[in-house]
Amino acid sequence: MDELSTALDAGLPVFVTECGLSEASGDGTVDFESAARWFGYVNEKKLSYAVWSFSNKNESSAMFRPGYDPKKPVYGRGPDADGALGAAAPGRNRSG
Repeated sequence: MDELSTALDAGLPVFVTECGLSEASGDGTVDFESAARWFGYVNEKKLSYAVWSFSNKNESSAMFRPGYDPKKPVYGRGPDADGALGAAAPGRNRSG
């Protein structure tokens, strides 16, 4: 966050792209603790951002799991009976 702070202190415009809950590769462990710190900082500084990724790949960063049917509604928090939600589901990682 040092580079971001330096840019903000210099008065530069900042838009955060492709951020999320997983490792930079888009796969691996979902790190909710780091994400909470990151999004807390981003919100405190009132920055706009785009979360990665709104896809159905078999990766921890994907919003939906493979086989998700967009014609079916997703209800509640966490995975539904069809396992539609991916990284959005608490505790989700590649092995879970």
